Amino acid sequence: MASIQDVLATLAEKEAELQGQLTAIRTAISALGGSVASAAPAAPAVATAAPVVAKPAPTGAKRGRKPKSALVAAAVAAPAAKPAKVAKAAKESKTGKGGRPPKEVTLVDQYADAKSWNQKVVWALSKAEKLTADQITEHLHKFETSYEFAALKTMVSSTASTLAKKGGINAVRNGRGFEYSLKG
Repeated sequence: MASIQDVLATLAEKEAELQGQLTAIRTAISALGGSVASAAPAAPAVATAAPVVAKPAPTGAKRGRKPKSALVAAAVAAPAAKPAKVAKAAKESKTGKGGRPPKEVTLVDQYADAKSWNQKVVWALSKAEKLTADQITEHLHKFETSYEFAALKTMVSSTASTLAKKGGINAVRNGRGFEYSLKG
């Protein structure tokens, strides 16, 4: 049977080893920007008879995925700051969205000359200063009697939205919708 002196010497060696590991952990925590004081509670002075099994910290891993290491989880939790957005207003005044030149719209004199939906919407806008999608649809419904009003409104809304995105016409928010107008 081992003597008490041998047990105490073994425990002292284990304590020194654990102190070295604790110092390394605290150094890693402070290097990552954390607080050493909040990282781990102080070790109890009295040893307990039951072994303590440390559970890994939750990492936010989803069911069916491999768990992330604690360092990777910390890096994911605090993503790098995104660069500030550059003002696009000046750029978009000269070009359409995405840096493309604005969409050229062809203005026709009569509705019968309009061959595409773009030309039909532009023709309706030429008759008034500003129009909503509903008002444009009302103008076009007089000529497009084969369409139901709801289907025509869907076509007009998507065409006007696309023209505005590509820089062919102006769009200004008005409540939940937009008021469209010709450029210039």
